Amino acid sequence: MLVATPGRLLDHIENKSGISVRLMGLQMLVLDEADHLLDLGFRKDIEKIVDCLPRQRQSLLFSATMPKEVRLG
Repeated sequence: MLVATPGRLLDHIENKSGISVRLMGLQMLVLDEADHLLDLGFRKDIEKIVDCLPRQRQSLLFSATMPKEVRLG
């Protein structure tokens, strides 16, 4: 299990720390407060991270808030 903020994880990936090789064994990606991360401008960082991950994985996105459109839909 790896727990990291998008910026810190991307820093490790870009600094060639060897973590990129280990990420290829990742089976699940979990983003907590995904909507908030995107609102804060982390989209490009998250896209760079996802590009380093295996395509065959489970992705879970969580948020404590739910837009009105989703609640009523």
